[in-house]
This record gives sequence, structure tokens and C-alpha cells, in this order.
Amino acid sequence: LDPDPDELGTLGGGQATRAIHPWFGVALIVSFALLFVRFWRLNIPNKDDVEWSKRIGDVVTNREDRLPELGKYNVGQKGVFWGQSALILIMFFTG
Repeated sequence: LDPDPDELGTLGGGQATRAIHPWFGVALIVSFALLFVRFWRLNIPNKDDVEWSKRIGDVVTNREDRLPELGKYNVGQKGVFWGQSALILIMFFTG
């Protein structure tokens, strides 16, 4: 016999989970907003990012001496930052 998930008592069961869920969402959006404010300037794409992307072969073959200086984050990291920002906003507004 498989137990009913609401009867397992995880986080207090279904009622407690439904009550806690919105608060986790608020904590997520507040903590991410603080990180966003701190890091958004470092993640603005620039012309060096385009050049770095064109030389992806040098990245893969570890010829970093041929690559432009990017600063703190590379194109992939900046893409993850902006993608995560968009997805968190979508998740927040859609519930």
C-alpha cells in the first residue's frame, strides 16, 4: 500500500506545505534581488564578449593567450546570470 503524500508529514503535510510555499517564494525573490543589485553591472555584455565567443575554439583547446581579457565573468557565466534572472521573475509572477 502506497501512503498518501499528504499523510507522510513532510513539512507537516499538505496544509503546512501550502502555507509555507509562498514564504519560500518571497525569500527566493528577496535574496535573488539582493544578489542581482550587487552583480548586474559585472554581467553586462560588451564587445570583448563577442570576440571571446568567436574564439570559442581557443577556449576549448586552452589557448587563453589568444583570448581578450573579459573581466570577472565570461559570456557563459553572463548568460546564466541573465537567464536565471529571467526565469526567477517568470516563476515569481506565475507562481
